[in-house]
Amino acid sequence: MQEVFVPDASPLDHIIQRLLGLQEELDGSHSMEAILAIYEEMFSLIRQGEMHLNRIDQQSFQLQLNPDGSIIKDSSGQPIKHPFITREPV
Repeated sequence: MQEVFVPDASPLDHIIQRLLGLQEELDGSHSMEAILAIYEEMFSLIRQGEMHLNRIDQQSFQLQLNPDGSIIKDSSGQPIKHPFITREPV
């Protein structure tokens, strides 16, 4: 069984909760300025979520190599690969 990398969902949970709160604010807003400010924040949060998901989707793999540089393959002919996960800078 292949090990699966499960990202920390808390940043996305925070974004979703804030978006739900903004939706409620939007439902009760009557001024055009307030509505535009809410939409601006919503679009910003959506973009943050997309950026977070893009980082998760960019998972890389290390291939196993023979001493001669050729790629080691499993019994079905597929390259043997291992997840390569870099840590985000602190």
